Amino acid sequence: MASWFGVMLGDGQLRGQRDEHGLEIAQKLVGDDGMSDIRSWIQEAPLEERTSEICASFEVCAWMIQADGRLAEDERNLFEDMLAQSPLSDEAQDQLCAALEDLPSLVDLEERLVHPILRELTFGLCWEMARADGEVAEMERAFHQGLSARLGIDPDRATELRDLVDSRQTLFE
Repeated sequence: MASWFGVMLGDGQLRGQRDEHGLEIAQKLVGDDGMSDIRSWIQEAPLEERTSEICASFEVCAWMIQADGRLAEDERNLFEDMLAQSPLSDEAQDQLCAALEDLPSLVDLEERLVHPILRELTFGLCWEMARADGEVAEMERAFHQGLSARLGIDPDRATELRDLVDSRQTLFE
């Protein structure tokens, strides 16, 4: 999914199987209309606004990683790998890595992550991260359920997004 951010914010070029998989899951989650909507937003929104929302999306992922009360080394590596695939500056990446240790305010994230399609994509990515180790802890499940409300995702749509992610092999396997 992080590769999808890179493709969409960067030059739009697919650079391998990872980028193709990222676009495939994004397409599966939000459909043609959602992809068209997010592409239009990316073309029209100022770079600073797009970057702020992408950073907020990564910060939500940091919360998801910590939802079970611990930060495992493989989770840290996964997060750092996702960042490395993103078009974000080294400074922004360093700040996001620091967010793993000092989680930002969820209220602030709700205010910065406003695009509805990006919210759905982030929600799907968080579920993918929760299931990456093959087991979703109860605390991860509870956090993800609360995240749907925070992001304004209807409960039925949240279930649909989780089911779509569950219906495929995780990108992280």
